[in-house]
Amino acid sequence: MKKKHLQKQILAAMLTGVIVVNTCPIVAMAAETMPPETEMVQEATEETTATEAAEIPETPGAEVQTELSGSEAVEVTTAEAETEMAAADVETGTEEIPQTDAPEDIAEDSVTAFVNRLYNVCLEREPDSAGLKNWHDRISSDSISAVDAVKGFLNSKEYQNRQLSDEVYIANLYQVFLNRTGSSSEIQHWLIIYQQGVSKNYLMHGFSNSTEFTNLCASYGVTRGSIALTEERDKYPNVAKMVVNCYAVLDRTPSGSEINQWISKTRNGGSGTALVKNILQSREYQNKSKNASDADYIADLYQAFFGRSCNTSEVQSWKNVLSNGVSRNYLMAQFASSAEFKKTCSAGGISSGNITLTEERDKHPGVAKMVAGCYQILGRTPAGTEVENWVKKTITTGSGAELADGFFKSQEYHNKNTSNAQYVNDLYTAIFGRTADSRGFSSWKNALDNGTSRDTVRNAFYESAEFKQLCKKNGIVDKKNRYPKAAAVLNQVGWDLKAAFQWSAGMKYSKYTATAAPGTEYYANYGFTCKTGNCYVMAATFCEMARELGYDAKQISGSVPLRSGGYGPHSWVEIEINGTTYVFDPDFTNETKRNGYQITYGQSGTWRYNRGSVMN
Repeated sequence: MKKKHLQKQILAAMLTGVIVVNTCPIVAMAAETMPPETEMVQEATEETTATEAAEIPETPGAEVQTELSGSEAVEVTTAEAETEMAAADVETGTEEIPQTDAPEDIAEDSVTAFVNRLYNVCLEREPDSAGLKNWHDRISSDSISAVDAVKGFLNSKEYQNRQLSDEVYIANLYQVFLNRTGSSSEIQHWLIIYQQGVSKNYLMHGFSNSTEFTNLCASYGVTRGSIALTEERDKYPNVAKMVVNCYAVLDRTPSGSEINQWISKTRNGGSGTALVKNILQSREYQNKSKNASDADYIADLYQAFFGRSCNTSEVQSWKNVLSNGVSRNYLMAQFASSAEFKKTCSAGGISSGNITLTEERDKHPGVAKMVAGCYQILGRTPAGTEVENWVKKTITTGSGAELADGFFKSQEYHNKNTSNAQYVNDLYTAIFGRTADSRGFSSWKNALDNGTSRDTVRNAFYESAEFKQLCKKNGIVDKKNRYPKAAAVLNQVGWDLKAAFQWSAGMKYSKYTATAAPGTEYYANYGFTCKTGNCYVMAATFCEMARELGYDAKQISGSVPLRSGGYGPHSWVEIEINGTTYVFDPDFTNETKRNGYQITYGQSGTWRYNRGSVMN
């Protein structure tokens, strides 16, 4: 130790004048040989943390104390606190520390110059004698390193009471550690790093590991030392950045403890997706964004998942996806599975994870889009539950044709009283999910204008290759032919309700069983096979074809007045269309040659129907 002290006295003899900030000849000499800008270590890993922790001399029984700098918690070991406060070297209570001349027994050596410099740069004052001696003795005896001393000054209450802005604090780090003024770009670089969730200890770690600080310590003949990174946010800065990105959607900066907790949770069984999802589904976010537009929500997804803003085209693209019937959870799942997010998670050393889709509309987005297209013809946006219900029905027991029919035959659509032109446009929208091409539009409008029924035109859309391919792509049945014999006749006469009625009414009349017991299918099988029959057979064949066309048709077994008096058994069909129940009686047309198509009970010129029961 005497030899080392002698070396320091020799070095002190080489120094000229009083050593103050930026005036030490040795420092100046070293600065002249250093490159104008030296890259500093910025990334922290578990390996470096372990190494640095071993390099710092441990103090037996040292405990952790926490002192606050603004809203930032800075950990200071008991050893550092003792070093800082011993002999009132920095500050005692709130009293101003008496400043006295340095005692004569403290030689003006390099260590004294180093400590004097810390007082000047950190606290902007000259050292008091007790404080100077305390720091000098600890550094000289290797009880603490240069880094420990710097950290003690920067974590002291006196320094924190200066209440420096983050930018000024970083500028001060350049003076303290590198003995120079940081450029604007350098300061901004470190400011960005700090704002991404790391602690000030992380910044000191980066500066203390620099070549410039190493050279500075060598010029003063002091041991540099190192700073251990103990907080999760400092050991995993990329994950800390992800946490900060998520908190941005809450319009606030997370505390250090919040960042550490999220990192610990994410690294121990969690994932990047779980981190984002928990923030976006938190009560705090829900309260903030309960009235948020789709555009606002999409912007939050970009911020939380990617840590960046989005442009207009990106927002519009995702708004289009939402308009196709899926939920916001579906959008979140797409962001979670993106290559950009997976890359971010990989950089942080965490699993990206995924989001499980629970709603049928999200599991079958193609069908949800078809449902949304059907709602377009009603001129309104469906609720999520409406889309969900239609998707469930379509993928389980329904078909693409039944889905579209549910809208075209609804009272809501009937009330729109559309023109033929609008009807054709609606067919393209609801069935094909696109706008009409000019040639197709003209062809179908002309057909309607020339008397072709809307049912016939709509069923032609269902029979098209385009519709069949769309349904196949979305994993649903295009059209169910519940009764093949009825479908075979419709293929001949056209998929049109009136054409079906005319086929049944044109059947050759013959006597046959006239009771409800055999059921509709029994009578229909006879009629489709023999093409002859009575009122029960005619009604049954028409009923089955109407059902094949998507109508909720019911065959009725009742009676009508006889010419000879009394009532005789009779059968006809009921169909409710746009809220009105209509009678369809093929036998009435067959016998009287008058209209029995879509008539009403009690209508003049028709039979007096005595309604009995609905047949099975």
